[in-house]
Amino acid sequence: MNMRYVSFLMISLMGLHGNANDTFPTLSEAYKRALNYETKLKSVSYQVDAKTEDIKQAESQLFPQIYASFDNSNREYKDNLFHFKTKERYNSASITASQVLYRPEIVAQIEGAQLKADSARIYLSKQEQDLAYKVADAYISVLKYQNSVLVAESYVKTNFLRYQQIMEKLDLQLSNKMDLLESKLAYEQSKIILHKQEQMLALSKMKLKTLIGLEIGNIPIVSFDTLDISSFLHFIPEQDLSSNPDIKMSQLSTQIYEKEVEASKYGHYPILDLSLSHTKYETDDVSVDYEKDSRILLSFKVPLYQGGKVDSQIEKSRLLLNAAREDLSDQKRTIKLKYEELRINYESALQDIILQKDAKNSATLYLYSVQKGYEHGLKNLIDLEDAKTKLYETQFKLIDAVYTLINAYVSILNITGNLTFHDIERLNNLVAIND
Repeated sequence: MNMRYVSFLMISLMGLHGNANDTFPTLSEAYKRALNYETKLKSVSYQVDAKTEDIKQAESQLFPQIYASFDNSNREYKDNLFHFKTKERYNSASITASQVLYRPEIVAQIEGAQLKADSARIYLSKQEQDLAYKVADAYISVLKYQNSVLVAESYVKTNFLRYQQIMEKLDLQLSNKMDLLESKLAYEQSKIILHKQEQMLALSKMKLKTLIGLEIGNIPIVSFDTLDISSFLHFIPEQDLSSNPDIKMSQLSTQIYEKEVEASKYGHYPILDLSLSHTKYETDDVSVDYEKDSRILLSFKVPLYQGGKVDSQIEKSRLLLNAAREDLSDQKRTIKLKYEELRINYESALQDIILQKDAKNSATLYLYSVQKGYEHGLKNLIDLEDAKTKLYETQFKLIDAVYTLINAYVSILNITGNLTFHDIERLNNLVAIND
């Protein structure tokens, strides 16, 4: 249900009234390209596979270890009695099997390897969600600044017409130099605003291109008239941070060090191993009176003194465990603070959009009134252009408010661990349906 709100916002923001030949990728297409284009994800994916191999290596210690060996040697010597040179050949073939019977630290190592693999998978998921947020933010930024440029262009045109009108009035001595300078300043400032919006649009396109590896064109015009803000008035994102990737990785980190403490303690425990071997000999030494040798060896070792190594390992693991617990507490506080900040931004943007829409309606009505007054000679062209300027200012603010709202909500999905490819795809499908 949460993505329904985002989809509604995106639908309203995108508009989707552009040229049918526009090849600009949809949001889900952009995210798919980013998943294939992002080398960081490939690196992390390889690391996940490597951690999985660590599990296999740890588990292999519990299985029988079977070895075969072949020896060949030649011996040459002189006997003490006759001083004859003698050459003797020794060949042997052996097969040995060993089996761990009691080594509890291996089980702890396996569990620790599994936890590390789980942490690596969570980190991969975090990278995917972060990428989804980056793509969505860059995509929305292109929409925002593309429409800001349109408003800024109209703003420049309005101020230019006002500047021209005052110049004409000045020639007719119907205006003064101060009014001319004021209108020129407004015109120059509007050009600065346009230039800034164009630069921000270019930067947003560059960011999106960096993420997806595709040259960015233009998106259809944004329409705010269909944005029904009443759907969001009673919606408050739930504070569920249990799925936050950073918190989950910190929790796993504490569990990993708990296993390391456990494994270190097993250094004081005895070890029990079983070994079976069979060897076949081939030699021309007449003194050797056997050809085969079979042995069963049960090895039981009890650690008596190791120079304090095991105690030091235990203490080291405990200290690292304490550090991991402190990191977990810090992570929870940091994430909670960030969540509260995003929630405040989200709720503030909701109210800001309501206010800005009201301001836009008022500015529209004011412009309509001034136009009527201008038509009846009650208002001059300067008054008319001033009314248009006020409308442009509210449009700029409304664009910023909508962007802030969507950015905050997508950020909330990301920080709660709920921003997935499925959500992006659902959003894209809803947008396509409303095309």
